[in-house]
Amino acid sequence: MKINKNCPNHPDNDNLITCSLCEVEFCEACLYEVDGLICCKPHYKQYLEGQWVPIKKVFCSNDENSEGLILMDKKKKLWSLKNIPTFFTHQYSLSKESGDPLSFVTFFCLSHDLERVKSFISQ
Repeated sequence: MKINKNCPNHPDNDNLITCSLCEVEFCEACLYEVDGLICCKPHYKQYLEGQWVPIKKVFCSNDENSEGLILMDKKKKLWSLKNIPTFFTHQYSLSKESGDPLSFVTFFCLSHDLERVKSFISQ
């Protein structure tokens, strides 16, 4: 059985992109790009007006990314269970010693959600 995924605002459009804050899929016409994030209309406004704070920075690599994957799962649950928007930023650099690529993700939430998010991700 094929699951039919379409934009909630434009049912004829099935070319979907995920909002960086709520993980809901929308068509390109419904999304805005800001600071490297893709946001649905309500979260675009919230991103611009909100006071976002970093919660956690995680090192990622091809060998060891389990902490990043766990954090991604928690991000999705924060939205689906508690309606708390969050997002990641990605930073890339090269190791000074080996020249190998390094990747970090930083997890952000709104300042007024900080204690609830910290508590949730530490579980």
